[in-house]
Amino acid sequence: MLRPRLSSHASFTLVAVTLFTIIPCAAEGYPEYAPSFTLKDPAGGEHTQESVLKNVSKGLVVIVTIPNAKHGPMQSRWQSKLTKKNWPEGMKMLLIEDLSQAGMVKDKALKGMKEGFKPDKEPLLLVDENGAVRRTFRVEQDATVCLVFDKTGKLVHFEDTQSSLDGTEPSVEAVQRVQKAMSALK
Repeated sequence: MLRPRLSSHASFTLVAVTLFTIIPCAAEGYPEYAPSFTLKDPAGGEHTQESVLKNVSKGLVVIVTIPNAKHGPMQSRWQSKLTKKNWPEGMKMLLIEDLSQAGMVKDKALKGMKEGFKPDKEPLLLVDENGAVRRTFRVEQDATVCLVFDKTGKLVHFEDTQSSLDGTEPSVEAVQRVQKAMSALK
């Protein structure tokens, strides 16, 4: 029996396609709906899942990350790239910083968050003091994840740091997939 042989180039192409295939959210273990949470912003204001979704008419982008040298730049680049073009009306962005993994930079990171925080400015920055909310969102340690929820809180798309070529820069394709997921929301 003859079996087709793939060249090394073809094998690489298949691997690349596999890396960028969108896997159903449940298969990755992320929650089907945005979990309940109560977190404070750097100024001490309290925010819940319900209060955040109440102000959303289209959807919510949640970036869960760690305020350290590795993940801080990833969060900033996700935020910058997603808001660079026209941010869809009715969408809200939420940044959740897991301080439990900040290590020696925890105090410095919190100080920086407090100094730069503007309560009425997007995105909304929330502080996860002990990592409990990160775990509720089922985000692994040492990861930055971008989750897209519709206005009911249902998870419609996700991208993790695996979508990055170097661990600090979201790939163009990953950003485009998130933008596509946002634009599909009604």
